[in-house]
Amino acid sequence: MASGWYDFVAGAKPLATEWDDYVSKQVVMVFADASARNTALASVLREGMFAYLSDADTLTCYTGSTWVTAATVGQWTAYTPSTTNITLGTGSTNTGRWSRYGRTVHVVGNFTLGTGGSFTGEAQLGLPFTAAAHRFFGTAYFTDASTAANCQVAVAHVPSSADYAQFRYSGSNGAAQATVPFTWTTGDSIWWSVTFEASS
Repeated sequence: MASGWYDFVAGAKPLATEWDDYVSKQVVMVFADASARNTALASVLREGMFAYLSDADTLTCYTGSTWVTAATVGQWTAYTPSTTNITLGTGSTNTGRWSRYGRTVHVVGNFTLGTGGSFTGEAQLGLPFTAAAHRFFGTAYFTDASTAANCQVAVAHVPSSADYAQFRYSGSNGAAQATVPFTWTTGDSIWWSVTFEASS
């Protein structure tokens, strides 16, 4: 199967195989969604194919074994981060948004504990994708609702190959947990952002 670039001769009629190999299979095709793409290309897949999905405004690329996201065009996608060691409580908020270009993922989020909310251990918030085998760092801002002046600038840390972010500040026991850097309760919040490389 041919690939790459081909200089068609002026006036010559290209063969069907030449048109398929050098044109049809090397353009950015447009499909309504992933299902339509998979159905249409099932028998002609080739590594390096690109397909744009209209429903998600996403450019995808075939690696030779699977389709991966090459770019999400000008779009932020909302999601709800999973929580570990966090009791959100009644009336809480927990929101996140992500944007992706290739394997580079940008995430922002914030949550506020509701009535009865607390931390039961080291707090973790889920990411929309699993990170590559490397450590990544972003920023976080802690607010203590009971003491307006008690705010902390901190680090959002994504461990190697993790699918979550944890939070560190410069105190002697740096992990955000039940009573660190203050006792987490109703109205307390974290605003956070991080950029990381996705594992695939």
